[in-house]
Formats: sequence, structure tokens, C-alpha cells
Amino acid sequence: MFDWDVLTKSKSLPELEENLVLSREIINKEEFFKPKESVKYINNFSINFIENVKKAKEIVLEAIKNQKQIIIHGDYDADGVISTSILFSTIKDFLNYPNVSFLIPDRFEDGYGLSDKTLKKILEICPYQNFLLITVDCGITSISQVSKLKDLGNSVIVTDHHHHGEILPDADALIWSDKVVGSTLSWILCLSLGNKDSRLISMVATATITDVFPLKDFNRALVKEGLEILKRNPPISFKRLLENQNIKIEDVSVYHLGFVIGPRLNSSGRVADAKLSTSLILEKDLTKIDSCLAEINLLNQRRQNYTSDSIQKFSFNKESLPRIIVLYDEEFHEGVVGLIASKIVQEYHRPALVISKNEDFLKGSARSIKGINIINIINEFKHLFKGCGGHELAAGFSLEEENLEPLKIALNKYMEENFNEEDFKKRLKVDSEIDLSMVNFDLMDLLKKFEPFGPANEEPIFLIKNTRLTEIKKIGQNKNHLSLMISQGNSKFKGLFFSYPEEFEYLYLGQDLDVVFKAKINEFNGKTNIDLHILDIKTNS
Repeated sequence: MFDWDVLTKSKSLPELEENLVLSREIINKEEFFKPKESVKYINNFSINFIENVKKAKEIVLEAIKNQKQIIIHGDYDADGVISTSILFSTIKDFLNYPNVSFLIPDRFEDGYGLSDKTLKKILEICPYQNFLLITVDCGITSISQVSKLKDLGNSVIVTDHHHHGEILPDADALIWSDKVVGSTLSWILCLSLGNKDSRLISMVATATITDVFPLKDFNRALVKEGLEILKRNPPISFKRLLENQNIKIEDVSVYHLGFVIGPRLNSSGRVADAKLSTSLILEKDLTKIDSCLAEINLLNQRRQNYTSDSIQKFSFNKESLPRIIVLYDEEFHEGVVGLIASKIVQEYHRPALVISKNEDFLKGSARSIKGINIINIINEFKHLFKGCGGHELAAGFSLEEENLEPLKIALNKYMEENFNEEDFKKRLKVDSEIDLSMVNFDLMDLLKKFEPFGPANEEPIFLIKNTRLTEIKKIGQNKNHLSLMISQGNSKFKGLFFSYPEEFEYLYLGQDLDVVFKAKINEFNGKTNIDLHILDIKTNS
């Protein structure tokens, strides 16, 4: 199923700890295990960054002093609505300034970011000039829009973390970094304004996980701290959302940030109006929160249905896959094309562009695999797009319909010339080969020191060679999972192989196996055990 890249071999837990530290390129082990208070990492930013934060603070306070209208321009994904909520609540509630409003673009009408369409909306709702616009999670590529606002006599602060071109917007203050999410930048601005509410860090942690940012240094400190805050003093809307999904607040983990809170905050912007998610975060009345949640849960279900229905329409021969998959269907729902692309990448391990039809042009999302920078590839053919932007593994774009076929031809030619089949092999990075006797509760305590897990600090994967298969049975409603018992010397453990591939249909008792797995705590009926969650197997007989 995978090619294994086994990084190290460990004969003891102290040796394993050192190997994990080295493989993660952890420079300061003590700080990694016990990060500084997240606010202290702000000093690591450049002098220019700090100066722009100070400048932005002065602009906001001056606007309040002069009774200017303040408008916050956000984005329709989880990071965008959290960024907006953090800044809006700081100005309105913490600074007690009522003359502030927010605008979240409509994905379907306005497109991404500060655009000509959202600029028009802003000028319609705020006809009086000399207001302050603050962008969060967008704005770094809105050169002409910022210029127009400035020409009309308005002030502009841009806070963004997306990639930018050679020209930067001529904003009065520009708070930019691609090392953190938009919500972190919004929070830093709010800190400068005096808001030290720790609950904001739990929101920033959620955005960091949802936007899939590396859990190193500042980001790791924010997520680690944010999880602790969620467990002891969560924002009421987040607490209610988790309770609504029958999750105990004391059990909240990175998984719940990325796969429970994040998707629900994303869902309204994908299939309806992202202002609903912003309203949920800002709301304090429990009855209104529950009403928002009921609507968001319905939208999330609709989002899941759109995605699964669209994916079922397509299948590919795995033996003759193109090096980049481009799918277009005018019936694709524009709000879920990114999710469809992610599913395709997950299934076929190829970059994918999934494209839907807008009223006037085509809109799409791209996703990629490690080692293939999708935004760099898209930028090679920028002349074929109306607009594009994104990151190494994800991008969004729009194009005229007549450019679709030329784009397909150009992309396929580029991929054939620049990549070979080795680049698309599924590879599994195995942290260390260990003996089965090392799997114990001391190992689990060691792994806990490395939490929270995420990008750049993935949950460790282990290899045990030459184990003996002593029990095997199919489990699950559809009998598509395997429960195994493996032994090595005097040690034996239960292994669970979820959705096992067809080639493992004929495993037999007594067979010698090399097993790759993650070690998991299993608590059931008052008993605590360790299970091996098997990722792959190689048979030796």
C-alpha cells in the first residue's frame, strides 16, 4: 500500500525520544515540551512587523477618538470568521465603541477577499467618506481596491497571511506574515489594543488547526495554550457547539478543533452565508446560540451531501491516472469544490483541480500532495486565469470557460515534463523501528509530551518487524475492518486495521508480519489498554 521511509531505529524510550526530537528538527527541546506563553513569541517578529502593529493600533484609536465608522472586512472560511469575530468583539465590546460593523464576502456573489464587488458594498453601506477599513485574513493582493479607498480619503489597515505579489497594497498599516493564520494577526492587533481575554487564544488555536498550519514555535504554543483554555474557560459558543456534538469539554483535542468546530464554522460560508458562523461566535445568549447551531448543523449536513454526491459521479482507473486530475462539472456546488479536490487527492494521491460554473465564468479549487507546489504550478499559467491565489497545497482560482481546455493541455504537459511516477508514490514516513516490548504506558507518557500533533509535528508512526499473527477476525457492520493479535517474544498486542485493503484479505494465523502503526489509548468499561492502529503491513511468509 505504501513505500516506507523508516527514519530511525530505537532500542529504548530515551533513544526514541531523542530520535523523535531530531526527526522533527526541534532545536530547543525544553521549550518544545514547555512552550513559552504564546504572547512572548510576538517579539520574534521583525521590527517592521512590530512597527506596523503599533501604527495600526494608533490608527484604530484615532478613528475611535474622531468617531469614524470602522468596517472590518473578513473572509468566509473558519479563519476568516474567527479573525473577524476577534477584532469586532474587541472594538465593540472591549473598547466599547458602537460605530463598528463587519462585512463577510458572499462566496457566490462576491468571490474571495476585498474585491470590486465588496468595495461597492462598503461604499453603499458607508456613503460618508473618511472611514476606517480593516481587512482580516485578506487584502494583501487587493492593490487597486486599497488605492481607491485611499483616493476617496479613507484609512486602510490590511492584516493578512496569504502569499503576495511584488506589489503590496498602499495601506496605512500592513500587518502581514505567512507563518501564522489570519486569526493570529487579528489577535495580535487586539492585544496591542489592550484586549488580553485568554478565550481569544482558543479561537486562534481553532483557526490554526483548521487552516492546517505547522505546529512549530508560535503556532504550537498557541494551540497548546488554546486547548487548555478551551478545557477550563471556553468561549460560550464553542462550549455549546461541542456539547451539541456530545463532546465533553475536558476531552477536547486537536481532532475536535479540526474535525468538529472547524467544519461547522466553514459550512455556512460553503453553502450559504458565512455571517451565520460569525454571529454564532459573537453571540452570548444561549437560546440564540442554539438556534444558530441548529441552522449550522443543517448546513453542515448539506455540505456533506453535496460533497459525497459529487464524488460518486466520478471514478478513475488507478492504473492509468493522469499526473494532475482536472474535473469540471457545471453542476458542482461552488462551495464544496475544495472538499471534492481534497477527497480526490486523498484517494488517488495526485494534485487535483475541481471546477464549477459561476454565472459569468468558472471557479475552482486546487489541492496537492507534499512535494508538488500547486500555487507555483498555477502561477506558471497565470495568463489563463481571471484570478488565483493560495498556498503550497491549496489554491483557489477563476477563469473564462474558453480557457479550460487550454489550461488542461498546459497543465498535463507541464506535469509530464517536470514530474515522474516516483513523485506520486504513496510514502509513509515511519518515525522509528521499535520492539513490541517497548509498547507500554511509559511510551504513551512519552508521546503525550509531544502533543499537540499536527502539521510539522505529526503523531509518531512506528514499525515493528517480525511479529507473529496469532488471532484475526473481521469486525464492523460491513466487516471491512480487521482485529488482529500480534506477538513478538513475550509481548502481544491487539491491532486494529480499519478499512483494510483487498490484498490483506488472505492473512492467516502464524504468518510473520512487519507492522506499521500508531499507538492509541483505549478506555472501555473502566479498563485502559493500548491498541495498535495499523496503517500498513508487509508479509514475510
